[in-house]
Order: sequence, then structure tokens, then C-alpha cells
Amino acid sequence: MTITVNGVSVTQDFSLGAAKRRLKSITPDSASPILPQLLVIEFNNGYDPANMEIDEFTVGLVSRPRDGLVRPNGDLTRYLNVVAFDKVANTITVKYGGAYSGEYKVSVTSKL
Repeated sequence: MTITVNGVSVTQDFSLGAAKRRLKSITPDSASPILPQLLVIEFNNGYDPANMEIDEFTVGLVSRPRDGLVRPNGDLTRYLNVVAFDKVANTITVKYGGAYSGEYKVSVTSKL
């Protein structure tokens, strides 16, 4: 890349990093605190699903406690089991077994 400012040019090599892997959506977008159900997590285009069947995912619900709210056993991450994946739709399905009422951040990590 060459940048010219006021007639002075500077040339510098650069490279673009891979797109960030982010979640695109979670379906459904809310869940009952007491009813088990399946949640479908869709990745953005930053995740290449080519090796999805060998990738190992860890999915956790990280609580966002409200002021003054104290939960039994502290504010722990509740891990969910990955039960399916879809390379075409770029999704994984996790089994949600319930959690204390509140707002959670979804944390997804993978080995690849």
C-alpha cells in the first residue's frame, strides 16, 4: 500500500486478518428458566464450516447479574451440550436445560 500526503509517499506492506468469528443469531431469542429445549446458534461468515464435524465447541451461558442479585453457587458459567451441527446453515444446536431467570451472555469457543 502506498499513502501520499502533501506529495510525500510512503509504501508499507500490510495484510488483512481473518474475519472475526461472531454469533449471528440464537433461535429462539429467549427461553424459559425451567423448560429444557434446543437452541440453534448461527455463526456469521467469519466461521468456515468446512471442518465443523471435527471442531469441538464449548458453549456456556455467562450470567449478567443485576445489582444486589445473589445467585446460589455464585455467578458461574452454565455449560450447554452441543447436540448437532449443520454445515450448510452454519449452525450448531445446543441443549438448554434451564437456568436462573436473568440475562446471559453466550460464550462459544471452538478448537479450530
